[in-house]
Amino acid sequence: MSTAGQKGLMSVVYGAIVVAIMLVFIIQFRPNASQRTGSLSQQCVVTVRDRCVDPKEFWASLALAMPGRFDEQHIKRLGLRRQVMEGLLERTLLVQDAARLKIQISEDEINKQLVKGRLRVSLPIQSGQMLAMSLNMFEPGLRLLNFENTTSKQFDYKVYQRTIKQTTNRSEKEFKEMQREELIAERMRDLIRSRARVSDDEAFASYVRERSTASIDYVRFRRGWVTARYIDTSPKAIEDWSKEHAEDIDKSFTARKSEFVPGCRKARHILIRYKSDMQPDGHEPVEAQNLADKALGRLRAGEDFASVAADMSEDDNSAPRGGEVPCFAKNGKMIKTFEDATFALAKVGDLSDKVDSQYGVHIIQLIAIVSDDPTKAEADGKRIVAADVMKGMVADQIMSDAAKSVLRSAQEGKSLADATEEAIKLLDDKYAKFMKKADDKKKADDKKREDAARAAGKEPDKVEDKPDPMRPKVESTASFTPDGRPIPDAARDANVAAMAFKLDKPGQVGGDLVRMEDGYAVIQLKEKKAATREAFEKDREDFVQRMVHAKGQEMLADYIAKLKQAAKAETKMNESFAAGPAKDGKGSGDEEGGDD
Repeated sequence: MSTAGQKGLMSVVYGAIVVAIMLVFIIQFRPNASQRTGSLSQQCVVTVRDRCVDPKEFWASLALAMPGRFDEQHIKRLGLRRQVMEGLLERTLLVQDAARLKIQISEDEINKQLVKGRLRVSLPIQSGQMLAMSLNMFEPGLRLLNFENTTSKQFDYKVYQRTIKQTTNRSEKEFKEMQREELIAERMRDLIRSRARVSDDEAFASYVRERSTASIDYVRFRRGWVTARYIDTSPKAIEDWSKEHAEDIDKSFTARKSEFVPGCRKARHILIRYKSDMQPDGHEPVEAQNLADKALGRLRAGEDFASVAADMSEDDNSAPRGGEVPCFAKNGKMIKTFEDATFALAKVGDLSDKVDSQYGVHIIQLIAIVSDDPTKAEADGKRIVAADVMKGMVADQIMSDAAKSVLRSAQEGKSLADATEEAIKLLDDKYAKFMKKADDKKKADDKKREDAARAAGKEPDKVEDKPDPMRPKVESTASFTPDGRPIPDAARDANVAAMAFKLDKPGQVGGDLVRMEDGYAVIQLKEKKAATREAFEKDREDFVQRMVHAKGQEMLADYIAKLKQAAKAETKMNESFAAGPAKDGKGSGDEEGGDD
């Protein structure tokens, strides 16, 4: 389109806007018109000093953030009402600061953006990037709408007028003023971000941190393996241990007392997850059933439940504890199929068949029954807690001692594999008496199981002589960066990557143990590759640009935080608008709607 044509078109647009404003003015003051608009004008969604953001502006921003039909579940899941309120607060603060700095936006700049369909809605600095992705925005806060005539493919004022009204329920004048503030706020953001600078040394140091890689070998001692192999959990052993640790048991029972309601059952389970939107890493049904069959086969062949759970269960919360879940009553609070299957087990030690739920396939073992008699329930609960505390404390000591032994031997020059075997032999020697007793019991149990199967005319499940998957052995990680998480089940506060990058050469062992979710590990550097200056030069432009953007965002976040702090005493947020509709379909912030 020619310049003259554009000017002529914009003159028509401006003229039409004036006419439209006059019509809106007349319509708003028609008889009874004030009955709805009056109550809206008396409310403020966000107040900053003398600026009141009214409900109509809030609804317009909410609609622009997610145009089209409002999906209430989507809005709630994103916390979109709260996000829009925060965005309006930040916009208001930036506009007020722009006035102090005498920063303005010309009419021509606003009109150019409107003609292009580039509409702005402020999103909070802290969540804007992720929110924009969820809202399908081209960039944070930028909503692209098409105002073209379908035939001429040129800007069409009537399309613009209709789209703005349908989307935001605002007049042209109101919407243009809203966009004026949005563009002023965006200019402020650009000015603040433009001050970001990154030196060459800073960029290269960051590049080295981000692009250097390492890999490690490690050995871990797991709670389930140690408990099954070395700890006597017979009632007498627990009773004897409890006499010397009464204070520890009482403290733990006090914290868990509410768990042990009369009649509750304590169980442990193995979960193989189904694939779903909520569990994208799960398995297709046939694969899940096959894996559950494999786990069930191992259990029926006599393998320790806790070890199989730690090895195969996909319940991240219970697997490190051998699959154990808290004691639960038959009251409908547990998953129904899980609850029914657990309470169908007659005695402690009984094993369920495969149990389906919305989460996947479970295999359940009953490990304790609390009496229905309230006077006996507490005593049962204390016995369960005593067993848990004993297994936890004793296993922790054994794992810690064994891992320290491996660490010392490896630091003295032994291979990680040899150091591990030496530590296991020391444990086997120390607990030989219990291990023989446990082995004799297992053989007796296996014979009973085989005899029972034959008596029923069935072939006993074959007990395969295969390596214990839980037995400590040398494992290796893939390459990782300083920000990586090379051992997924390391404790949350164990920065394994940082420990690894402190090591200088392959073969060097970490200076301390790594705390795991279910035990301890020892790490040894396998390989470390530092990023080079040559590689940096190849990636410099994109890498530095990304760093400048990140630093600019940090500067903007800091600037907005200071503006919020300065205006804190004069800022008010109407929380009813963040809450959304109540059960009757209307919240206090929704009563006046955006549809008038």
